[in-house]
Amino acid sequence: MKKFTLKSFGVLLFALVLTFAACRKDDEIFTSKPSELYDAQLATDWFDMLRVVTNKTAGFSPPVASRAFGYAGVVLYETIVPGMSRYQSLAAQLTQMPAMTEPETGKEYNWAVAANAAMGYTARNFYATMPADQLKAVQTLEDATLVRVQGTSSQEVVDRSKDWGIFIAKSIFEWSKTDGGHEGYAKNFPPTYTPPVGSGKWASTAPAFQKAMQPFWGSNRTFIPQCAANTQPEAPTAYAELPTSPFNVAALEVFTTVNNASAEQKIIAKYWSDDPGVGGTPPGHSVSIATQILKTENWN
Repeated sequence: MKKFTLKSFGVLLFALVLTFAACRKDDEIFTSKPSELYDAQLATDWFDMLRVVTNKTAGFSPPVASRAFGYAGVVLYETIVPGMSRYQSLAAQLTQMPAMTEPETGKEYNWAVAANAAMGYTARNFYATMPADQLKAVQTLEDATLVRVQGTSSQEVVDRSKDWGIFIAKSIFEWSKTDGGHEGYAKNFPPTYTPPVGSGKWASTAPAFQKAMQPFWGSNRTFIPQCAANTQPEAPTAYAELPTSPFNVAALEVFTTVNNASAEQKIIAKYWSDDPGVGGTPPGHSVSIATQILKTENWN
């Protein structure tokens, strides 16, 4: 599980989806309304939807969910980046990401329409096993958003923009299939994995005696090349059973705190618990915080 935390890089991609700046071709002529002139509601609505779908779809454990959020962030960015003159594709920066085709020169695009179609495609494919009611909710959001954002765009522009968004989403989805985590929701607890046995090692415990979750996830391709080697936290306190050892002292502190928790501590614990089927996973919690900030600060 060494590289697991890197997959939450996708949440950062969403929260900072407009921060990958670099100059584009000086002679490029933009005939479409720039992306930054659209409000952020489409982005926040879709990531709020993905958080709910994550919560309602079986198998979306924290690693699987963070991967889906990550790719959704890339999809959204790549769909609208042609409409941002000071920004460029992430293709040269993310691991093995294929080059993205440019939209037709001189043609008008509605980037919000494109992004809406792209996010709809992303939701349906990354969450292919979502329940029927969630699939309906996704379609309802896509339909309502299209009505809201298409404005005075002609049907030709709307169709062209939809095609562009779906093309980008499909390209990134195909790329995602090669990272080692494709359809991870179906293999959270591989029965073939045998964990190491010994003092201080992880062990399955009562009452469920659940198998190890995603024990091979650390072998997945990471978004940033070689990033995992440079972003690991310090090693945890060494396991020891002596009552005076730092490990035992820390474990006892947790045990004592849990058994004597104040009302405030219990509220805090529930806020951060993100239990399966309740909180939308830890990465979903981070997305929730990000969308609240974007809404409060009225970002574009």
